[in-house]
Amino acid sequence: MRKYFVLFLVLNASLIFSQQNKTPIIYAESIFGYGGKIGGDSGFLIGGEANYQNKNNLFSARYINNAQINIGLVQLALIIPFPVTKEKNNMQEYALLYGKRWVVNGHSFSVLGGISIVQNQQIIFLEQNQKIDNKENFIGFPFEANFSLFKSKKAPFRVLYGLIPIGKPTTFGRSFGIKLVGNISKKSYVGLGFVYGLGIHKEY
Repeated sequence: MRKYFVLFLVLNASLIFSQQNKTPIIYAESIFGYGGKIGGDSGFLIGGEANYQNKNNLFSARYINNAQINIGLVQLALIIPFPVTKEKNNMQEYALLYGKRWVVNGHSFSVLGGISIVQNQQIIFLEQNQKIDNKENFIGFPFEANFSLFKSKKAPFRVLYGLIPIGKPTTFGRSFGIKLVGNISKKSYVGLGFVYGLGIHKEY
């Protein structure tokens, strides 16, 4: 719930600031992709991020959830292989990052690094419906690189897949991009995902 509250504040602040002459660069992003432990299991990756930029300095708060699953096979009726989950690892990351972001017309590139708290839950499935559940918290060093596309000049915000414009030209808009994420820690991971953003992405 905390991450959704932060994203809600970011979006509302963006709408308010978009009515001023000089607007700050502030936007929120959602992340959907795939990642996993380096040299280990992998799985789907989702998350969200709130961003604020001053000049070319970028400050971000990030949440990542990476569910890593190890699938094995068992024999049914001696000849039929059947997939079963042998191990499941769920990693949640709460990170603060700082870096640089460069904007050129309607696209941008950024690189960041920082510090994070990682909550990791490992479940090992044994025979006869038994399992081992291990939970641990540790510090990590998150990093990311981003490339995103957005409108290059003020324009009305559009709905219904960008077909219908609403209101007057505004600095508020959406963005699309690719994000490389990772964390150097006790259980390092790396992932790649698609990004959808809302907010003010440049000075107009």
